[in-house]
Amino acid sequence: MIILIPQTLNYSSCKRLLKNYYEASFTTRESCEFDWTNTEWLSLPEAIAVLSWSSRLVFQGTNVDWKFLDSVHDESLESARAVASHVLGDDYFLSITRVIQRMAKQARLHDLSTASFESTLKTIKDRAKKGLERLDINVKNWLDLELAPF
Repeated sequence: MIILIPQTLNYSSCKRLLKNYYEASFTTRESCEFDWTNTEWLSLPEAIAVLSWSSRLVFQGTNVDWKFLDSVHDESLESARAVASHVLGDDYFLSITRVIQRMAKQARLHDLSTASFESTLKTIKDRAKKGLERLDINVKNWLDLELAPF
């Protein structure tokens, strides 16, 4: 049984989660997987409630797995950042990085419209050109890697 933990785990979402899965998890013969890969924010009391729930399942003899996103360090992105920083210079690089961070924050808060995204993307590319007609290939590679989640 896969138990998908919501993107935001707060009182009401935890209550829904328990209503939908709690009883069934104790009557199933299969293992239970708590899938946290989509969770971006949680409240501590609700996280403890899920931990207690999974502990109770283990005590009952049910196999329990917790699934999280891999936090593998991406060396290619770090390398691309270093090269782009060198090509652009610190001021341009930091200015573009701040715009990307602002855009990521808006996306996390569900406050990034398509028009806003396209406008921000144009701003990023214009800054990255530094007045040239074309983007440097190293800067383009960095932006492709940095903006891949979008």
